[in-house]
Amino acid sequence: MQYRPVSLVCLLALVAAGVPLFHSISGETDPAIPTGSLSATPKSVQPGTFPLLTWDITYPEKVTDVVDIEPPGKITPNEDLYMDVRVLGASFQSSPGNWKPIQAWVKPDGSSSWSDFFYDAQPDVDPTRIYYSKLVRAGRPNYFGGRYNWNGWGNFHNTTQTSSKNVIALVNGDDPPSYAPAFDQGDVESFLDPYIDANGKIDIGPMDVIFLYELYSTNPGSSYFDMQDLVLLVTFRRLES
Repeated sequence: MQYRPVSLVCLLALVAAGVPLFHSISGETDPAIPTGSLSATPKSVQPGTFPLLTWDITYPEKVTDVVDIEPPGKITPNEDLYMDVRVLGASFQSSPGNWKPIQAWVKPDGSSSWSDFFYDAQPDVDPTRIYYSKLVRAGRPNYFGGRYNWNGWGNFHNTTQTSSKNVIALVNGDDPPSYAPAFDQGDVESFLDPYIDANGKIDIGPMDVIFLYELYSTNPGSSYFDMQDLVLLVTFRRLES
């Protein structure tokens, strides 16, 4: 994104014309930067006098402005919101290339019971698909869980387990868990590449929460404990969007 240098005279002329000052040349506004406007009163001044400048800046909203996140991933909206859930990965193998199915669950909107919304293995995951969508109400908690199926069901790891390290919820700019060797060594599954920046931090949208699950090992730091067995991306939307 590039901007032309503007003199003070030109700047005031733009203000007088009511042109917003925080937009790019393309006319689009990057949601990751502040937007706003500047106005001058009066619009015409005599030499040696100065107008009164006023401005209004709107800073980008982020997901933690509209939901509370309690470790390891209890999500409670502060207002009524739409919640969309995508599955980015279900990467569980009993041996290289021998994929086993993963089941993902949600306990939404203060519900007392779990509902499953996904059952599949990595080769059939569609990260663009919304597997679950619901209007969730302010003040009601939402939980997510998962398990694998390999000679029977594995343990059910979920975000009601407050002392568990087998699941974690992260937002844009967060560091992945240091106790997962795969992230420390940069050895992440290819489906995670678009969601981790060059500095190793989580790179997702401002209204997104990403959930990382380790469904097999319960020993943080072991080579099996990679926090990539199930990866969910939860996006919140305002009702008017």
